[in-house]
Amino acid sequence: MKYRFFLILLWVWTIVASQEAWTLERCLHRAMTHHPELNARRLAALSDSLRWQLSRADRWPRAEWTIGQGFQLGETFNVSTGVGQRKSSYTSYNLSIQTVVFEGLAKTRQMHYYDALRRKSRIEVSETAWQLQSEIITLFYQLLYDAESLDIQNELLQIQTQITRIAGKLYNEHLRPYDEYLSAQTDLAGLKRLREDLKKQYLVHQARLTELLHLDTSAIRLIPPADSIPRMLKRLPASEHLPQIRSAMAEIEAWEFRKKTEKARRFPQLFLRYSYGSSYYHLLGEKDLIYNRETGRWEAFGPWEQFRSNQLHYVYAGLRIPLFEGFRLKRNVEIADLELRAARKRLQSRQRRLQSLFAQWTAEAESAYNQWKAQRKIVRLREENLRLYEQKYRNRTVPYEQWQRRREAYLQARMMLSRYKWETFMKYELLKRLFSDFNTQDFR
Repeated sequence: MKYRFFLILLWVWTIVASQEAWTLERCLHRAMTHHPELNARRLAALSDSLRWQLSRADRWPRAEWTIGQGFQLGETFNVSTGVGQRKSSYTSYNLSIQTVVFEGLAKTRQMHYYDALRRKSRIEVSETAWQLQSEIITLFYQLLYDAESLDIQNELLQIQTQITRIAGKLYNEHLRPYDEYLSAQTDLAGLKRLREDLKKQYLVHQARLTELLHLDTSAIRLIPPADSIPRMLKRLPASEHLPQIRSAMAEIEAWEFRKKTEKARRFPQLFLRYSYGSSYYHLLGEKDLIYNRETGRWEAFGPWEQFRSNQLHYVYAGLRIPLFEGFRLKRNVEIADLELRAARKRLQSRQRRLQSLFAQWTAEAESAYNQWKAQRKIVRLREENLRLYEQKYRNRTVPYEQWQRRREAYLQARMMLSRYKWETFMKYELLKRLFSDFNTQDFR
């Protein structure tokens, strides 16, 4: 029996020694760099940043350079006019520049709209990180509690197994009634069922943490923080610095500029266009010649001479006035106004929800902390009572079952102490990291 127990201890020690130690800080850093949803948010923010840069480019004049080469391969002749076309080629180039002088600041306001969307996307990265950290902190301390509960539950099972064995022996010797033996068996079955529930709970939380960290958490060992009394936050910090509020405010700003952009499209648009170009015409199979009437001779008129001679400058100023577009501009303004009102409602909802969440976490943290202090006193008293009964058992003044019952009550008190302790740390970390320290972090 001792040899078997030694092998079990050796096996457990080997598993623990092979596991890598992970603190809460390391878990959070892993999730902030590897979580796919967070990385997808970063890519979306990058995409919105590129859209903002494109909207900035719309304000600049547009210029283009066109070069063309064409061929007339068939020959035609009009009998009535005596005009025909021969096989020829045509080469041309053209430079054009167009700029909008006035358009009611529609492009400028559209640029501000995309800028607000860009900032909103960047803040949504932090918003996703906020939610991710909240779940990881909760799972981290929940797993610490689950692990301690399983250890204590195994000790309780050992105690109840011994008590049941003794009760069965005393019943077989006709020293105790049968109902005591049945009661001991029932308690043992209940403890086994509870252990399975705790094991299932631990595995479920471990699987969720594996998903969030993208890491096999069965190969790591969670390291608890230092056992010190945490400092509680007493009031909600400035909520406008939280990502949920900043994101909603950026959304409101975006729809305000969107509404202004749609209104500006009603204004006339004044634009200027300038173009410069030239061309070269050539009859296939013929020399490039031109008849000089002054000299009465045919002279060379090649590509460079034609390009210099055929230069053309073109300047055009236009005014585009929107008259009727099927009420499209009006509907776009109405849509932007509705979205703006909805964004303001979402901001109010988020503010109330964060205030409620802060109040809830604060109340739970204070309650868990007070229960933790009270439970520590209960554990000390249970421990003292256990020592007294252990001494009485050694002096043979109390039976074995009563001593083990006191030990069972002590372990139950320790389990409750573990629950209040890790709940206190959990709520403290949530308040500290998500409502205080989170304001200074950048997750882009």
